[in-house]
Amino acid sequence: VMSVMGKYDNAIKLHTSALAIREAVFGPAHQDVAISLNNMGCVILAKGDYVRALELFKRALEINESTVGVHHLATGTTVNNMGRVRVIEKDYVAASKLFRRGLRIYEYHLGADHPE
Repeated sequence: VMSVMGKYDNAIKLHTSALAIREAVFGPAHQDVAISLNNMGCVILAKGDYVRALELFKRALEINESTVGVHHLATGTTVNNMGRVRVIEKDYVAASKLFRRGLRIYEYHLGADHPE
């Protein structure tokens, strides 16, 4: 809600707290930690810090791949978010690879005709 309202700093504080709680409860390599990292990465990306956002997405991807697997929807979402960063950086080759990977994951689970 805070990020939708443009209150990115408040949103980042809330996501940082959520991440700390999840790391304390579940450990640093749990799927819930990856969700927090991905969510915080989206807010930081919206704020314009592409380097930090990509770092968070990469960490989330590592956790996703090791916990839920390379073909899980959460992995696809994180890969797509990484692609968004690469578009902003004008690295269209890397973005295309990431988007194609995310699309394959979504199509595997949801089918080619799903609106996602």
